[in-house]
Amino acid sequence: MPYSILENCNLYSCLFLIRLRFRDVQVFKLSETIRRQKRIRIVAFNERRLCWSNEEEEMEEEEIRDAVRRK
Repeated sequence: MPYSILENCNLYSCLFLIRLRFRDVQVFKLSETIRRQKRIRIVAFNERRLCWSNEEEEMEEEEIRDAVRRK
């Protein structure tokens, strides 16, 4: 399954695109996390799945799929 990992560069641009694609509560939570700390990894799968992690918390693919489904 193709995916892209975006680290520490153009995070706000990437977030904007991801936000447009997902329009999900977790994406806004992610942007707050990025404001607080620089080290974060964003992994975007296809067009319907998003996974991200940092030292403090990790979002599992299944949780995101559920959030997208509830939308």
